[in-house]
Amino acid sequence: MPGSLPSRPANPAAYFPGLDGLRAISVAAVLIYHARLTWLPGGFLGVEVFFVVSGYLITLLLTREFSRTSTISLRSFWLRRARRLLAAVYALLAVVAVIVLVFYREESATLAAQVWSALGYVTNWYFVASEQSYFAVVERPPVFQHLWSLAIEEQFYLVWPVIILGLCKLIWSRTLIALVIFAGAVASLAWMAILYDPVADPSRVYYGTDTRASGLLMGAALALLWRPAPTWTREPKRTVTSLDLVGGVALVVLASCFLRLEEFDAFLYQGGFAVVSIATLVVIMAAVHPSTAIGRLLARPALTWIGVRSYSLYLWHWPIFVFTRPGIDQPLGLYPTLVVRLVLTVIAAELSYRYVEVPIRSGAIGRWRRRLAAHDDARRKASPIAFAGVAVLLLVAVTTLGGGKSEGEQLLVSQQVVPPAGAVVEAAANESAAGSPTAAPDSVTAGAATSDTPSSTPASTPVAAASGTSAAGTGGAQPGDTITVLGDSVLLGAEEQMSDEFVAAGYGVDYRVKPAWMLDEASEELAATGQPVGSTVVINLGHNTLWERDRANFDNWAGEFDRDADELLATLRDLGAERFVWVNMGVPDRSLVPELGQRQYDLYLWYFPYVNERLAVLLDRHSDVMLADWAALANQPGLTYDAMHLTGDGIRLMIDTVRAAGGF
Repeated sequence: MPGSLPSRPANPAAYFPGLDGLRAISVAAVLIYHARLTWLPGGFLGVEVFFVVSGYLITLLLTREFSRTSTISLRSFWLRRARRLLAAVYALLAVVAVIVLVFYREESATLAAQVWSALGYVTNWYFVASEQSYFAVVERPPVFQHLWSLAIEEQFYLVWPVIILGLCKLIWSRTLIALVIFAGAVASLAWMAILYDPVADPSRVYYGTDTRASGLLMGAALALLWRPAPTWTREPKRTVTSLDLVGGVALVVLASCFLRLEEFDAFLYQGGFAVVSIATLVVIMAAVHPSTAIGRLLARPALTWIGVRSYSLYLWHWPIFVFTRPGIDQPLGLYPTLVVRLVLTVIAAELSYRYVEVPIRSGAIGRWRRRLAAHDDARRKASPIAFAGVAVLLLVAVTTLGGGKSEGEQLLVSQQVVPPAGAVVEAAANESAAGSPTAAPDSVTAGAATSDTPSSTPASTPVAAASGTSAAGTGGAQPGDTITVLGDSVLLGAEEQMSDEFVAAGYGVDYRVKPAWMLDEASEELAATGQPVGSTVVINLGHNTLWERDRANFDNWAGEFDRDADELLATLRDLGAERFVWVNMGVPDRSLVPELGQRQYDLYLWYFPYVNERLAVLLDRHSDVMLADWAALANQPGLTYDAMHLTGDGIRLMIDTVRAAGGF
């Protein structure tokens, strides 16, 4: 989210308390959206409002300076922006990076890339290049993902003063300059519409500086045409009333966009952002006028308090939200979790605002340098060196510890787990004593859940019966055999518990998971590596394979899915597989996943049953494939947190389902 100007700058005419109120509304919308409250599906549009406000205020300040001095001090501008934005974000990067490295090492694989891209102001392009979706949430999202918008802001701050200085020197008319800037905004919107693909994830056009520049440019164009002046206090009441009327309508339009637009709406990328930006322009026009009721309403103390801290609130809310997922990281429900999240966010934001942002903006660095100059040479030299040393050590730690895995290792978890010596003999003896070769050891309980989920499932939870021929009927896996697990993000969180349970039962485990794996990708990568697989292969793929296809022509892709599945099985047989347990897909009742957006749920409801239909046909073609019928069990409370990814209860039931189907 963009930064905001200081609440009380040196030039009082540059401060508009009504805009702080608009910031407060916008940051609240973003927080509600990130909390996954489905009644505000368009809350992410609050960022667009901030872009427009920032474009307006920055251009207003730059053009006022040019009017006074016939030039713009680029150095002074960039120093002011650095003091306003960078200290707070550097503090965020340092604190959160340390927390991740100490307490969440499993999340550190991409930490270095995120930190370096943030330091280079290119976070948005990093996520474009790494194909990180902003909307399709699988597992825990990147801890610094929200800095994409700050990257766009910083890129704008670097180039815009130069551009506006050139325009002011070349073009004598403010109106003409505004038209040139507005044309740039239209070009950005057109480019967004051109790049938008209705059957693909829209994250590229959402992240891109080129496609999101329109909001900043529209705000900049308004700054050339709507420049607050002391004479505005003497304008006729009719003018003020008209401003209030159109400003009120614009607020209603913004609220409607927040309440009705969703991230996958084609309209959003084909003109919807323009609607949000234009409505924001109208609200700004009313909010900066000293006599409007809209301005007074938005300048209420509670709103301005939030608005002044909106930058800090935005910076700190995301890491807090990422590590406090309801029902996953802690046992609380959606709304109790929201209360905890907001309290933590406000505390962190206030600490950042009071002890980092305000001191830095009020000249703390200069005072620090003067104090150093007053001391002897040794102390004067030691303090900067110590500070730089700490910063370098942190960056080294982030790079080496956080970026220690290659990209392939980050995405493909391939782990050969060999039973300890004597485990096979001990397991066989236990099975003989129990009289059942498929009995799970007593020591295996639901309490062995992954770090993502602490919950457990009651012992009375039913287990799916296998469909088709059972693995036991085709020879079955025997203790001492290796079981290879192939999966996508659904099985990613089950790795620790599933591997532990199979090893405890006497099997070797070869766990291979890539979060966004498709059938054809899995087949190609397995064939390329040539690494042998176990005699039994558990497969939980298909969630991503045809996801981006055109729904209207979806039936035409049945042959492609069948061909990809056949090729995957053939590749696995070449690598040593003898039998397969394929887990199908289940969609719980809508009431069981209230936090999931309706549009996303509708996609699941349309897509997963189709894939299950193709898997049923697969059984008829391949006698060595058994079906673990997850679809028959998924409609139970507490198994998933988004209709797809597993909670602790879901992991427990998934393991039982796979073992029942495979006979091991």
